[in-house]
Amino acid sequence: MICFTADSHFGHENIIKYYNRPFKSLEEMNRQLIHNWNQRVKSEDTVFHLGDFCFKNTSDRGEGIKVNASHWTKQLKGNIILIEGNHDNNNSAKSHIKSLDLEYDKKTILLIHNAEDFDKKFSKKLSKYYDLGLCGHVHELWTIKNVNGLDFINVGVDVNKFMPVSFQELLKHRKKMKKNENRNI
Repeated sequence: MICFTADSHFGHENIIKYYNRPFKSLEEMNRQLIHNWNQRVKSEDTVFHLGDFCFKNTSDRGEGIKVNASHWTKQLKGNIILIEGNHDNNNSAKSHIKSLDLEYDKKTILLIHNAEDFDKKFSKKLSKYYDLGLCGHVHELWTIKNVNGLDFINVGVDVNKFMPVSFQELLKHRKKMKKNENRNI
């Protein structure tokens, strides 16, 4: 199975209050994100994490022990491919992938952290090339949005029950949202 997620912000205590996450502490958030991920993902699965994986130089479980990205990836199942997010330039995730084209299930998908970075200059040409875009960055602001001619689905944890989602789930969600849009016209 292939799954997608974004904006886990492991070790980032302030993210709880910034986005009103339902956790009482950083330790609870980290523990729940890891639990949800591992309930969903098998060792042989591939997970594309679309940015903002972890916070820099944070401690785990309040013990004051400094941890880095490998501390988190060692606890997560699956083969993890990290796309760089705006909070990843100072952490130890060290992904140099800014965006990725993925051909999957007969679709060409753009994987990028921030949908607004979808190149406006070439968007008319590119939106015909891609069938769909997947992104993070916006947390709970929206789940599906057309950006410069291309439909993007937010795969961030804040709108996906704090867990990775499969491509089939994303397509079902998109179809449902499109159906509701047409009903409201």
